[in-house]
Amino acid sequence: MSTLVTPTFNMPNTDAFAKELSGNTNCSFIEWYDALTQAAKLAHGANIDPDGFILLARSSSQASTFILIIEALSEYTKENPYGDNALNLLFSYVRNSQYELQAWVDALEYFYKWLEQNNRHASFVPMLSYIKGCIGPSAPEQGTLRELVSKVLDTYGYQD
Repeated sequence: MSTLVTPTFNMPNTDAFAKELSGNTNCSFIEWYDALTQAAKLAHGANIDPDGFILLARSSSQASTFILIIEALSEYTKENPYGDNALNLLFSYVRNSQYELQAWVDALEYFYKWLEQNNRHASFVPMLSYIKGCIGPSAPEQGTLRELVSKVLDTYGYQD
């Protein structure tokens, strides 16, 4: 009989990490503590490794942004259980652009809020593709990734 081994998610010390993040953002310790606790539960199911979890948290300007992205990664994993790892997919888009992870996180947050305000929904991969399409050859000179996404959404909207 073979033994099934499941990976365990070893979250960083929640108190210390929440304190670090609250010192680097305008969110309180308790906001980060709650977000980290909730996100750790989702991260395990989304196959997000501890290093990716930490990097994503440090790339989020707010606790609410972090939880939004973790929820999106978790939802993608549920919809595509045999597909690519959601966080690795995000990382591949980041690697192939002129923008850092924090810029992508901010752009995704803006996109999700835009969709909500416009009573729309989009899946994770089409959102990544849309954001990628907003990036032109001289994109950094044209503004932040969030600003580019905002301009394109305001001009053209989003079609499923």
